[in-house]
Amino acid sequence: MFYPPHGCLQDHAGMESLPPLLTVKELKELLGAERVGREALYAFARKFGVRFGKRYLIPRQVVLALVEGRLEELEKTPGVEARGR
Repeated sequence: MFYPPHGCLQDHAGMESLPPLLTVKELKELLGAERVGREALYAFARKFGVRFGKRYLIPRQVVLALVEGRLEELEKTPGVEARGR
């Protein structure tokens, strides 16, 4: 099970210690289970993540962009396309 470093959302330096790919469950733990709903996270994973079999994985760079409020910038990056289902 993934446990984010203590205080990593307050201190962005701790975010660099995240694994390269996070599951939806790990992202929910990182953001706080009561803050974001399951369906919203799966919609986010479908748009920005990678699907391996039945599992969605979200790249660390996408998580960093989410936490730092840079998702619009990520969507405009050439070669990086948001995918729908």
